[in-house]
Amino acid sequence: MPAMTGLTQFADGVLVHAADLNNIGNNINTLATLAAGKNTASGASAKPLVMVKQTTNRSVTSATTTVIPWDTTVANTDSMWASAAASMITVQTGGWYDITLQVAWASGAAGMHSSMIFVNGTAYPTNLAAQQDRTMAASGAMYVQAHLLERLAPGATIAGGYYQSSGAALSTDSVTNGGVWMSAAWKAPY
Repeated sequence: MPAMTGLTQFADGVLVHAADLNNIGNNINTLATLAAGKNTASGASAKPLVMVKQTTNRSVTSATTTVIPWDTTVANTDSMWASAAASMITVQTGGWYDITLQVAWASGAAGMHSSMIFVNGTAYPTNLAAQQDRTMAASGAMYVQAHLLERLAPGATIAGGYYQSSGAALSTDSVTNGGVWMSAAWKAPY
């Protein structure tokens, strides 16, 4: 973790040297890194944050882990999500990230419903970092959230996945019951 250095004390009438001014600049950049995860103060306007969501319902095959394709972004302060229907979020600024995935399911048959967060790949269970399951004994709509606090290096990838075991295809509910979305928010330096 970066550390602050002692500040130079200035006095009236005494010549200021470049090293003294550079010391101030280095401490400002260190503060920017500690506060927002950015390497320089000029890039520290916002902490890295991305929130992607689905805007249309998707049909999910029973008993199959499926990687979630995202339709749009709500926030994307660090260029972590690139284009429509892309499944991956790519970390640009290393650090500790608070990651949440929510999957809302349309009313359907009973069974297990899952939300899964994958890091650095989408192979199940190899890259599975967090999973939350809910089982319904009867039909009905529901939502399932998975949550994770993870230390990620620049270039790390995050993906969401869903799974359901109703015995038939079941749709997500991207409009009501909270929708289908994932967020990753930078919390602290790497």
